[in-house]
Amino acid sequence: MHSTSFYNLSTAGYVVSLAIFALHVVNTRRLLLRAGILIVALSFLVQTAGMVFRWAEAGFLEVIAAERAVGQTLFGWSWFVVFTQHPPWSNLYEIMIYMSWGIIMVTLACELRWQLAWVRQMGIILALLALGMAALNDATIKPLVPALKSWWIMIHVISASIAYAAGAIAAWICLFALMKDSDRVKKSTLIGLGLMAVALLLFALAGGPRLFLDQAYYVKLLAHAGDTVVNVMDMTKEKAASYLVPMPGIGILMMVIIVAHLVFGAWVIRSSNNANAKAWSLLLCFSLLFLVMLLVLWQDLRAAPFAVQGEMAHHLLPAGPWFISFKSHPWSLGLLFIALLIEVMLMIYLLWPKLLITRLPSVPLLESAAYKAISLSFFLMTVVLITGALWAHYAWGRYWAWDPKETGALAIWVTYAIYLHARRTAGLSGPFSSVIGVIGFFVIIVGFLGVNLGLFAGGLHTYGNS
Repeated sequence: MHSTSFYNLSTAGYVVSLAIFALHVVNTRRLLLRAGILIVALSFLVQTAGMVFRWAEAGFLEVIAAERAVGQTLFGWSWFVVFTQHPPWSNLYEIMIYMSWGIIMVTLACELRWQLAWVRQMGIILALLALGMAALNDATIKPLVPALKSWWIMIHVISASIAYAAGAIAAWICLFALMKDSDRVKKSTLIGLGLMAVALLLFALAGGPRLFLDQAYYVKLLAHAGDTVVNVMDMTKEKAASYLVPMPGIGILMMVIIVAHLVFGAWVIRSSNNANAKAWSLLLCFSLLFLVMLLVLWQDLRAAPFAVQGEMAHHLLPAGPWFISFKSHPWSLGLLFIALLIEVMLMIYLLWPKLLITRLPSVPLLESAAYKAISLSFFLMTVVLITGALWAHYAWGRYWAWDPKETGALAIWVTYAIYLHARRTAGLSGPFSSVIGVIGFFVIIVGFLGVNLGLFAGGLHTYGNS
């Protein structure tokens, strides 16, 4: 039985548990809740077993490669060191699997400690999103590159993944605290700012200023190489990079949606006493976002042949036919789902508040849970920065070089340092600190997805731009 079989079983379990929790929203029987939690816990154990199998699979590959390199059979301690040096979080596929594992672990810990309604749903959705993004990447196990053959990969990556998971869950807890705190937070202000935040997220995933300069939403061009799908490479560059093409019919619509979210977000904030204005503005923004999601999915499912005009067609490898699909933009597709998820929660908050507000615990409990989760994330990010510097010195001969990933990790650490200072020293608990906690989620997106995957900057930690 392969590790992917365990991952598929755990994914199925998470889907079933999410359906049960969705049913529990309208039917609050305790039995449903217990059944959902039990299935999540069992699925988590299955996923853990899959990671152990993955580690063993990678270990045997490393042993075979080492034995071929040295020309002799390994035994004893030498065999053990080589067998264990390739943990199941060394490439993009494995990192996303491990991220989902960390999110479920933090979600279960929150459930055992606080029983936070809606947080369990958000945790499972984020974990499934990470698993879906992993499924769009190459799952092949390959020998580690020399820079990764270090025991620092254990504590550094473990700390980073759990820190990101705790920060992501804490952000949703902070958002729920803001929704619950009707005495200090105006509903119109929160919804308006939420729409503007979605606009910024869409602006980032669509290429930033490039979207408005070229009126195009760029995705990677793909081709078949044997039985696998690979990125089409632009050989005119000094360093080979994926060739990007505009997805038909999406660029202009994405521009309209970004502007609409900004305009209607400001309108909702100003029309605080007009319930109809808030409802129609939110429904229009959600409808436009849902429409672009359907169009993107339709383009991906078509996988129609894609033609490249002019001389550039002769500088692309591998040769055509070329096409675009889900693998052309898995990361921006994931961010699009997150934007849609945020708007779904805003719609529930506005149109069906009893389903949300009445199920949430008290504001102090939510703020306390967020504080503990962010404290854990801050501690682990401290470990990440220290171990990352030591590992960088071991691998590249320097402790710090302002690599984009190093800067992104520092930005996350500073954000949570501000949060903790606001709560513990400045006495700014409540909505102010909760807003910083929510902002932390977007900083994680920039520092992890944006940098690791090459969306916003390249660097030594970039996995997804080739």
